[in-house]
Amino acid sequence: MIALTRIILEDVNIVNSTSLQSLPNFNNAFELGIKAGANVVMPIFTPNIQKAKYEIYNLKKYLTFTDISNRIKKINFIPIYNKWGDPLHYFKRTRQINCINRKNELFTLKATIPEFL
Repeated sequence: MIALTRIILEDVNIVNSTSLQSLPNFNNAFELGIKAGANVVMPIFTPNIQKAKYEIYNLKKYLTFTDISNRIKKINFIPIYNKWGDPLHYFKRTRQINCINRKNELFTLKATIPEFL
């Protein structure tokens, strides 16, 4: 499903979710999701004492940030940190205009362009 989505919607973000990481009998589902076209991962930063409150399914795997990075590198992909994750699709639909307000302060105005224009 991830690969088909990537083919049809080549410039959107596709999440390699924790549910994919937790598939039973699929120890490499995380890696397969990345290889199939997922380009966003979601590390879990919930403190251990709070995790039980947010568990929505059994046997959820909690990969650490280091585990995620190492598994991405292991399949010859490069993890990118500290970068804003707006998909290319967003920028194709958005026009940014630099403006100056009455106090001569520069700000950016973003306008979403409808698909039909």
